[in-house]
Order: sequence, then structure tokens, then C-alpha cells
Amino acid sequence: MIHSAFSASEQDTIFKSLKLPAGIDFVLATYTQFNSPLTKPLKPQFLSSIASGSIMIMDEAHNSSGASNVGAFLKDVVKSTDGVMFLSATFAKRPDNMPIYAMKTCMSDCALDDESLVNAIEKGGVALQEVISSQLVSEGQMLRRERSYEGIEVNYLTMEDMAQEHRAAADMITAVIRRIIAFQIDYVDEVVKVMDGVAAAEGKEVGERKGTKSAGVDSTPYFSKVFNIINQMLFAIKADAVADRAIMRLQEGKKPVIAFSSTMGAFLETMGTDGEVIKADFAEVLARGLTGVMKVTERSVNGVPVYKSISVNDLSPEAKSCSNLMAFALVNWMSIVFSIRVNIKIS
Repeated sequence: MIHSAFSASEQDTIFKSLKLPAGIDFVLATYTQFNSPLTKPLKPQFLSSIASGSIMIMDEAHNSSGASNVGAFLKDVVKSTDGVMFLSATFAKRPDNMPIYAMKTCMSDCALDDESLVNAIEKGGVALQEVISSQLVSEGQMLRRERSYEGIEVNYLTMEDMAQEHRAAADMITAVIRRIIAFQIDYVDEVVKVMDGVAAAEGKEVGERKGTKSAGVDSTPYFSKVFNIINQMLFAIKADAVADRAIMRLQEGKKPVIAFSSTMGAFLETMGTDGEVIKADFAEVLARGLTGVMKVTERSVNGVPVYKSISVNDLSPEAKSCSNLMAFALVNWMSIVFSIRVNIKIS
């Protein structure tokens, strides 16, 4: 039997009653309906009220966990249910996804608070996540549905005919990466050190009155991002060859599937607006890296972070000259390397 949705006024009455009406056995909702439990409490209060004694099914469960408002709210809801079914192809996408699962699985036996559990999984990495997954399966608390590669033939293409081109591009990019790292160490870190000293002194003065001394300024080393940047580079230098191979297979009447480990979705979302033509070559990745080393996190005496950027004008004359040359190289030199369908000529 198909039922029509209740009217807005009927729904409002049900939510305020904090209980299910007669004849209604289940409730469907999106996670976004519970992202503001303090400012929009009607639906969150309703869900909290009906959760006791119920069975909760959480599809794409990784979206319901973590340190977000939704995650914090749903942990309390999950606690009061009789049972939960978590459905997700990437349940351990981030370490802070895990505490919500611990509430209704044998993971709770580790007797760690949320912060300690997240820290343990961060340190254990993928290996620990695999151990946790295996143990959950052995306890009958997790079902893994995976396709094996049995009977699948894998043929690797090494693109040896493009080795010189790829090597030249990789050498050029890694040279820029090394210059960005050196620029941060030689020039930016000194400015951050001075800023940190000023903030710490101010924080100490205020902290002696308020009982806290957590003020300071720090920045993220560009070196810590190199692994991801190299992966993106390896993806970029093979893009044309992969596209050519896909086109060839399409012309043969086949249906190629291209798989890759990262979509760089968050990166692409910030590149432009609808209808705007964007410059999508690899120079943009490096240019953002150069901009990123100028960003700092300033913490107040209460530990509240404020994100700022160092102005080029705050740098020494030598640093300004260096940054201008690097920016010119990134915009002009690297764009030539990764412009669409342009080949590097090896002499």
C-alpha cells in the first residue's frame, strides 16, 4: 500500500507530540535534518524521543559520524536504540568515523573514550582498520560484500614510449616542489617564528590572569603534503595516455571503465563557478601549494584557532623576489607542460 505524505501541519503536530502516530512503524530521514539540533530542535527532539526501543538503519553511515553536529547528535540517539545496522562501503573513511560504531559493536570492549579511539586508529593506519574489520566480521557484527579478482586477467601497460616525456615532466615538477619547500623553510618559517613569539608573549600575559597560556602561531609544513602531490602528479602525467586508450577501446565497441583513487573533488569545487571556464592544468596544484605555505593558524589564549595568511609585504626583500619568480614560473612555465594535448619535445 502506498501512502501519501502527511501535510506540513500534520507533520508539525507529530513532531511536537514526540511519538509515532498509530499505524506508523518506521521513519525515514536525511542526515542534514539533524545538523542543527540547538537552533532547529523540532526533528532532532522527535528522533531522540522515538529512538528508545527501536532498530535504527543508517545508510551511508560514514556521513553520520565524525566530529560534525550530525555525528555528535546521532551518537546520543544510537546509544538509546535497541540495535543499529550501519551500511557503508567506506565505513572507516576517517578515524573520527569510528566512535559511533563502537557504541553498538564489540569495539566498545576496548574501553577507550572517543578521543583515545580516534588517536589509536590514526596511529594504527590502514593496517589497524583491516584488523578491526576482520574482527568485526569474525564476531558476526559485520558483513563484507566484495567481488574477488578470481578469473580476472590483469595486463599492465608501462607506456615505455612516453618514458622520456614523463620523466622530464616529473623532474620539472619535483624541482618546483623542492623550491616551495625551501622557500617555506628559508623565509616563511622565520616570519611564523616571530609571530608565534609575539602571540605567546601576549598569551602568557593574558593567561596569567585567565589561567591558560595556549596562544601561539603555527603553519603546516608543505613537506607533509608532498606524498599526495606526487600521487596527483603521477595521475596527471598519465591522463592523456589513459584518455587515448579509452577512446581506442570505445572505437572498438568496448565500454572502458577508468578507476582512480582520488577525484580531487574538494579541490575542483573551489576552482570556479557554474559556467566559468577554469584553468585545469597541474600548475594550479603547485600554485596553491605556494599560496598555502603563506597560511598560518593563530590560536588565542583560549585555544580558539583563527586562520590567516602572511602578506608578501611581511617578507624580506629577498623573499619577495623569490616568491615573484616562483609565481611567474608556475603560471607560465608549468602551464606549458600540462596544457591539454601539448607534447614535450625531448632533444
